[in-house]
Amino acid sequence: MTVNEQMATAAQFRYLWTALMPNLQVPPSQQFLVWSGTYPPELVSRGINRATGKVRKMLGTATPMTSDDAMRYATSVMRNELLGVPRHVGNDEPKVPHMARTGFRDPHHGRR
Repeated sequence: MTVNEQMATAAQFRYLWTALMPNLQVPPSQQFLVWSGTYPPELVSRGINRATGKVRKMLGTATPMTSDDAMRYATSVMRNELLGVPRHVGNDEPKVPHMARTGFRDPHHGRR
């Protein structure tokens, strides 16, 4: 990625943040430059989108997320997905048994 591409991509992510979370302070421009230089664009976009969901979920609670919280959350999403760390399954997501995720089939499952 060239410097000009990185600068343009960072500007697009800044715009995305502003559009999705208009009530939160926008992180410094340097943060968007770091993200665009460190992670593939689809991971940055996913991180910002997931942070938006988390911010909305926390609205109206005793501890709503700050801009810094959202920035850190987005970064952790990007880092974890880049490293292949499995996503935490929340209460609103279907739970898949560990054996089903690995493809392991218990030969005795369903037998008495």
